[in-house]
Amino acid sequence: MKRKAAMLFGIIFIFAIFSGTSVVYAEDSEDEVSDVFQLTLYPDDSLTEQSELDLSGIKIDVYSSELVAHDGESGGSTYTHDEFFSVYTDEEGQVQFSRPTETFLILVDVTTLPRNTGIANSIKFYRETVTQDRLAISKVDKVEIEKIETSEEFYVNAYNSEGTRINVDFTLSEISSEIAGNTKTVYLEARVGDITETCEYTIPVGVQKESEIHCIECD
Repeated sequence: MKRKAAMLFGIIFIFAIFSGTSVVYAEDSEDEVSDVFQLTLYPDDSLTEQSELDLSGIKIDVYSSELVAHDGESGGSTYTHDEFFSVYTDEEGQVQFSRPTETFLILVDVTTLPRNTGIANSIKFYRETVTQDRLAISKVDKVEIEKIETSEEFYVNAYNSEGTRINVDFTLSEISSEIAGNTKTVYLEARVGDITETCEYTIPVGVQKESEIHCIECD
């Protein structure tokens, strides 16, 4: 199996505020409301040694947002989001654009980030009073292969040096597999930029027993 990192988004999707969603909300600003929004992607302290890091060409997908429901009792709101346009950062990681609607959402395309880097807040929702924002890009420090509990599927998690999970571009491949007795062993390889992790995953064959996974090599 081999899959490319992807954010699973449709053209339209719905989320509820304060409902446990991973979407991040920007702080309101005291500035006068403007149609022009400025976004800056900047390297955090883990990338200070890479003074010549090129931040140009990072793709930002911009979605318009429309309020479709509001629960006055719980304070929750539901929005629909339509992909409106895409913009690209300059070499300083900056980009300006006209907001598609008063409230809107952005999605940072992690496949366009500099090699060996990731971003914690790849999705962010902005209210009408917010006119600018800064999002940090981090160096990938650790990669782990994790199994989804409810299936035989796997996912790759990446972390920066502070242990914060960051969204990255990755590949996950099955290197080989073998069967010995009642056990099938699958060898998986995850790659994020120059970082590789290989794991051994055992699956019971014909026996009702929980499977196991453990790392056998980390570079």
